[in-house]
Amino acid sequence: MMQKILSPRLLPWTLLLLDLCLTVAIVLTTRCTLSFVSALFFCVNILEADTEIDWKAYMQEVEGFLGGEHDYVKLRGDTGPLVYCCR
Repeated sequence: MMQKILSPRLLPWTLLLLDLCLTVAIVLTTRCTLSFVSALFFCVNILEADTEIDWKAYMQEVEGFLGGEHDYVKLRGDTGPLVYCCR
């Protein structure tokens, strides 16, 4: 003998509620995903540009040190004098 799980009158409302819940879940998931990807893209682009400049200047200062210049005041790069002075 089979039992009735839902009455025929409640079935349309249950399906409507289920559809609404799924729609909200899809919309929120999509928005969260797009927000996360946008933030990630934004941060990577900004950090990559700043890091590239710092890396080039650092390597220029390292070349000066390895070239024999041990006076930190005289070490320079494209961005200017060495800013990590150890005095």
